[in-house]
Amino acid sequence: IELYKRRVNESKAYIQEKREEMEAVLNQPTKGVPAPAINSTLSDTKTTIAASVDARKITIALAKSVFASIDFTESGKVDRETLGKALRAFQMGMNEANIDRLYVEMDKNNDGSVDEEEFIEWWERGSPVTMLLKEKVKI
Repeated sequence: IELYKRRVNESKAYIQEKREEMEAVLNQPTKGVPAPAINSTLSDTKTTIAASVDARKITIALAKSVFASIDFTESGKVDRETLGKALRAFQMGMNEANIDRLYVEMDKNNDGSVDEEEFIEWWERGSPVTMLLKEKVKI
């Protein structure tokens, strides 16, 4: 549990750093001075694209951090037992049947383990469990 807590704290610091980087990018003035109407449209488009790209980067970084916090063997894979231990450590309140269903949902290639890529794909799809995990790690 202490290892989970330490990794969660490291993840929080990393995500905060990425948020600050995103804010710095979005707060940069645009270069050049095209016609006012074009400038406004371009600026809005750039901001929207930058925010979307940066938001996805932050989502992926968060997923990677959470995965790293549950991959305490640092093997790059998490088995069903390890996932269950992590969810219990985060006090998710899930019973064994729910953990089994979640594991099957995550393990898309059915190889008996969830790797970082599978975890990120699951994280990006979003689910009530994802929302609970975000709350538990206070991000």
